[in-house]
Formats: sequence, C-alpha cells, structure tokens
Amino acid sequence: MSGLFKLSLSVLVIGLVIKIMRRKTRLPLPPGPRGLPIIGNAFDIPSVNMVQTYLRWTNNYGTCCPCRLNR
Repeated sequence: MSGLFKLSLSVLVIGLVIKIMRRKTRLPLPPGPRGLPIIGNAFDIPSVNMVQTYLRWTNNYGTCCPCRLNR
C-alpha cells in the first residue's frame, strides 16, 4: 500500500467516526417544517401574512417548532 492510500483511508475512517459520534450526541429536534439542504428554511420564513403562517405552523407542529436558516 502506498503512503497516500493509507493517509486517504485514515482520513476517511476518522471522518466517519466523528460524524457518527456527533450524530449520537445531538438531541432530537421537535417536529417542524422540512428544510432544504444548505439553505434550511430560508424560503419558508414569511415576508407577508406572518401571523397566519406562524399560526398554521402552531396548528401543524405544536407551540415549539424549529426553523433552521442553514444546515
């Protein structure tokens, strides 16, 4: 095995271990509107009729719902 291959394999394994460890330590979020990759819920935030949108979210998801602006 070449040194570059060993280094690449090591970086990949370490990255996967860190990703798995981070996933287990996060608490689950309450239900909320689904976001898009990278931009999150940026397009879901209302610019008009804000009260109606937030009331609809309250009816659908409860009084506490997450809204992420990035992922």
